[in-house]
Parts: sequence; structure tokens; C-alpha cells
Amino acid sequence: MVNAECALEVKRRAKYKWEEPRGVKRGEELYISINESCPMCHECFREFGCTAIKLTKNDGRFVYYIDESSCMKEYCQACLDICPNHCIEKTIINPKERDK
Repeated sequence: MVNAECALEVKRRAKYKWEEPRGVKRGEELYISINESCPMCHECFREFGCTAIKLTKNDGRFVYYIDESSCMKEYCQACLDICPNHCIEKTIINPKERDK
């Protein structure tokens, strides 16, 4: 069930004027990642169908990862709600706090 506007539309609109991204303040960096405890239920890959979620072989086993170049993390974050095992994580880094 969709509970937010399409991330593509939000990004197009943000091109023309600054809009505060979802949960991120100006100057902060947001990272979305799939942790190592992922049981490979395939919900994010097959059912959700996000093009930023990729499958690769690492040390002889298949793992999912988020392609940073195609993820619209600041505007979407739908994958956080999709994963039934809560293996997709969001990390916000405040550059001011990082230097302390």
C-alpha cells in the first residue's frame, strides 16, 4: 500500500526548488544499506522491485546490496517499510558531529 508521493515526482520538483528531504536536514548525509543478517526472503527484490536493490555474489554466496548511484534515498525510503525482517537500515550522518 502506498502512503507517500512517488519519489521520482518529488525529485523532479526538488530540482527547481529546495525541498527538505524525508527525515534529513540540509548538510546531513543519508545512507541506506542492507545488513548482513538478511535471510534472503527476496521481498525487497522480487515483490517491491526497486531498481536500486541489486543481487551480487560475495564470498561464494548471494547477497543483496543498495546501489547508491540509483537509490533516491532522500526522497523515497520505501524499502525500509517493505523489508519484513527489518534488514534494511537507514544511517544519518551529521557532518558537524562527525568532526568532534
